Amino acid sequence: MAMRIGVIGYKNHAERLIRAITQQKDVTELWVFHPKKERLSNLNFLSSIFSLHTTTIIEDLFSLDAVFIASP
Repeated sequence: MAMRIGVIGYKNHAERLIRAITQQKDVTELWVFHPKKERLSNLNFLSSIFSLHTTTIIEDLFSLDAVFIASP
């Protein structure tokens, strides 16, 4: 089953979650949210299994299968 997953946050625990998600074969899309676009510009996880999206618009996460909140 193809899954579309989002993560709110990009450092510390969020980074560990993102790395774990990249190991899952059933993930087709990974969305990473942070309100400041410049913080996401260096985010880079290479995978041919899924596509990585970064966003500053929280509503982009509303249609996903799961969202991890990993930011205070």
